[in-house]
Amino acid sequence: VAPAAAAAAPAKAGWPLPWLPPRTLRRGTEAEVNASDALARVRLEAVRGAFKRAWGAYRKHAWGMDEIKPISNKSHDWLHLGATMIDCLDNLWIFGLKAEFDEAKEWVATKLSFSRAVGISMFETVIRIIGGLLSAFELSREAVFLRKAEELAGLMMYSFKANPETGVPCTTISLDGSRRCTFPTWTQRNAILAEFGTIQLEFKYLAHHTGRKEFWEVAERQIRNVRGRTQPAGLYPNFMSPKTLRWTTTKVSMGALADSFYEYLLKQWLLTQRTEPYLRTMFDEAMLGMARSMVARSTPSELVYIADYVSEGKLVHKMDHLAC
Repeated sequence: VAPAAAAAAPAKAGWPLPWLPPRTLRRGTEAEVNASDALARVRLEAVRGAFKRAWGAYRKHAWGMDEIKPISNKSHDWLHLGATMIDCLDNLWIFGLKAEFDEAKEWVATKLSFSRAVGISMFETVIRIIGGLLSAFELSREAVFLRKAEELAGLMMYSFKANPETGVPCTTISLDGSRRCTFPTWTQRNAILAEFGTIQLEFKYLAHHTGRKEFWEVAERQIRNVRGRTQPAGLYPNFMSPKTLRWTTTKVSMGALADSFYEYLLKQWLLTQRTEPYLRTMFDEAMLGMARSMVARSTPSELVYIADYVSEGKLVHKMDHLAC
């Protein structure tokens, strides 16, 4: 229920699913809006309580570690970068947990070290650690978060030079000075769309606030690498050769291996104040391709889902939770 009437948006030109049109939101009455707001406040406190309970367990049993195991209360490290803490900084701020936020900020300022991060995921480090630090900076304007994010990104820059002809960053990196830089064997050493295509928000934001143009350039190069390349059904396959920039599969997914690439196209357009329309065009064209080639309905319930695309006319009829 909307607090005000919202007219149905016109279907995008060429929208291929007439049976799935835009829907009009009904205007809510004043009583309905008030009741909805009251329920939202109750739910907010329930979520805040659940978060505080989880944070308390992490603080007690896994402080400074990447994760806490919820049954055993043991800690688990896989990035060696305090991932849960840094990923939760923005939540602490939004929930108004100032004392907890300040305690975590002190850990970042005095304890966060990158030298133990060996054989780690480039992708996870960008979205969880750089992203977490920059979110905390955006909300609090505490310089320590920007400083640490810049330091970390600087240590990661070597990964873009492993393939100088293309600039595609490695999947696995090390921050201890060894400059380990590899692609996974299970992809036949190919780069994964969701990984090299999900660094742009963090690196472009960092470039804006530090004035370091190189952060923008290495991220933007990944978009140039895929923009305009021949694509099956107007979509972007899951794997690309980091040396030749050729697609090495025709398989397309809106779930694992690809999901956040599409998300970041739209978010980059918004991040740049809608001044780079090619990003919105890439997103719109991909969504039309998805609607034409990947949307299906189940039998007999006729539930709508997004399948995996294998080749023209051939789908794998499953839907990842990430595709939502």
